[in-house]
Amino acid sequence: MGFWGKFAKRVEDSFEHRVSISFARIKRDTINLFRWITWLRTRLEQLEAKHTALTQNNEHTHSKFYQNLEAIKQENQKLREHLKQLYDYIKVLHEEVKELHNDVHKSSTIDTQLDAQRYTPSTAETTTQVEEKLGGMFEPRVTVGIQGDKLTKAERLLLATLYHATSPLTYAEISKILGLSYGTIKNRLNRIKSKGFDVEFIVDSKGQRRFYLPETEKIKLSGR
Repeated sequence: MGFWGKFAKRVEDSFEHRVSISFARIKRDTINLFRWITWLRTRLEQLEAKHTALTQNNEHTHSKFYQNLEAIKQENQKLREHLKQLYDYIKVLHEEVKELHNDVHKSSTIDTQLDAQRYTPSTAETTTQVEEKLGGMFEPRVTVGIQGDKLTKAERLLLATLYHATSPLTYAEISKILGLSYGTIKNRLNRIKSKGFDVEFIVDSKGQRRFYLPETEKIKLSGR
């Protein structure tokens, strides 16, 4: 693994750790928030029950009525204070979500900087020019699969891209390098695998598939 590969792994590990901690905090605060809401709803129902009972009970004296009314006012004041605390709690939760968003943005920026270290051809370049800039990745002998099926030039170029990648590539990254649509990439990957080549993938934290050639496959390719 090269310098950028190690650095990218450290950045990814650090980012995943921060995201994990942030989501744990958000989960904790969300649970507390729902507890507040449940408690406040219960208190409000109790107050409404008191008010209804007070209104319907004509046997209460005028003095008792005002005593209960004052108690309700005090309860309402407490409720307002609790609502203010709830609002402050929501603000804290909002800041944590904002911090998590910033972490995701920073990670995306670092990924972009790392991607810039790789070669990315312009859309005006032909497949031949791309192949030349990638340095003639394979010797002519790598033309057939394990099953004996011939590899096309386009399939060899895609295989070479995976062979020389410093880290697993998404459809988007392969598309940038080769100028192909996602559907074309998917079809060529399937054809390459059907010819006996071991192309694997992992799913990253964003749910994207990242394709790569295992080291054992690279060793086999180097010896063909």
